[in-house]
Amino acid sequence: MNKKITAVLVVLLLLAAGVGGYMYYKRSPEYSLKLIQESVKEHNWDKFSQRVDVKGMSESAFDDLIDVAMEKDKTMDSGTKTLAAGFAQMLKPAVTGAIESAVKEYVEKGEVDKPKADAGKNGDKDKVGEQAADNLLEKTHAKDVNFTGVKSSDVDGDIATVTLGIKNEKLGKEFELKLSMSRLEDGTWKIKRISNLKDFMQAVIEAEEAKLAELNRPIKEELDAAVKIGAISGQVQQKDSYGFSHRLQLSSDLELSAAKPVNSISGEITVTNPKGDSSVVKYTYAVDGVASGKSKMNLSKDLNMFMDDELIKSRGQGYKYEATVMSIKYQDGTETKMLETLPE
Repeated sequence: MNKKITAVLVVLLLLAAGVGGYMYYKRSPEYSLKLIQESVKEHNWDKFSQRVDVKGMSESAFDDLIDVAMEKDKTMDSGTKTLAAGFAQMLKPAVTGAIESAVKEYVEKGEVDKPKADAGKNGDKDKVGEQAADNLLEKTHAKDVNFTGVKSSDVDGDIATVTLGIKNEKLGKEFELKLSMSRLEDGTWKIKRISNLKDFMQAVIEAEEAKLAELNRPIKEELDAAVKIGAISGQVQQKDSYGFSHRLQLSSDLELSAAKPVNSISGEITVTNPKGDSSVVKYTYAVDGVASGKSKMNLSKDLNMFMDDELIKSRGQGYKYEATVMSIKYQDGTETKMLETLPE
């Protein structure tokens, strides 16, 4: 009899432990992620939006992605970036609204219609927002990533941070994405924002640049062997007698030793200010009718009195100019060109 009572007690304890564990699991962030996953499979927008703050996530993601884009873009000086950031904030409601609509459409239909090619041409703010949202989402490389699992879950009161494993198939590398979640009244959780989106995007960009550099290494060696550009001197000149417009004149020695006749070369000129800080500007250039052997390369770039103010004031003195060859077009119609993006 004692053995039977003991056995019954053990079963009851196991059941109690199982129920308690299940009730705990139902109140865990992982369980809420499961409910979100189910809502997408069921195309249940109400269930999805109950546990995902789509508006808040869209707004915070917009700010983070704009910051990353500004930090990455070396073609703009600080003044230009300020203007661009102000313009981005003007577009923010339209862009985040388009992202919210795209998420809702995906949950409800399982797909999102691509914006039309002429979106924004007629000044329609909503269409501009749709196109900008599509471009912004493209930068997250969402189509290239797969969810590999929950790596950790840290709960501090009513706030939780869940770390997801995300693998970028194109790069063949895994990253971490951290979700910030808040507890709801029923004990389940709601995603409020991606707390490390900037770090995630920066890590993806660095991995992408490393992969691109690896693929471009043999192409660059071929270009460097064919074209040699000497030290570049630069000078800012006035274009009119009133001093309103200016141009940057660049000059250097050029030596061409390609295996076959060249039609043109093109690339980038990097301009670094004397302080060597973040005020680095890149200009594209192209030189047609290049002959084999040694010659002079002269380039001219019109400057903007608002965006290139520091360069104009210095008359180009003290700045460092470096040229990179990105492409050679040959007279037979072939081209050797550096990759600008990773191949699909």
